[in-house]
Amino acid sequence: SGLDSIPGGGAEILVDRVRKEMTRGKVLTDDWLNVMRVWHELGGVSSVTMMFVHIETLAERIEHLERVRLLQDETGGFTAFIANIAKAMPLTPQLRMMARRVSTR
Repeated sequence: SGLDSIPGGGAEILVDRVRKEMTRGKVLTDDWLNVMRVWHELGGVSSVTMMFVHIETLAERIEHLERVRLLQDETGGFTAFIANIAKAMPLTPQLRMMARRVSTR
């Protein structure tokens, strides 16, 4: 039970600039995508996450979504997309307003 899927946590934002600044000891984008690619090719499924409203730009959020979409088109192995707003960081009024808009959709 549970051996046919893996969680997609750890994706944060699939852009190396952001990953290098946000994380320590985690693989960079291409390695994360390759792990998922191999797992999907072996017949496994997984979820994928996106942690945002942090240090990434809008263009980097879009880049993350494009990378996930390309891998999904290639493998069909993602069964869920989980978007998480980074709440540990103090939010500026502008970010707080963006977070409220996203969380009410």
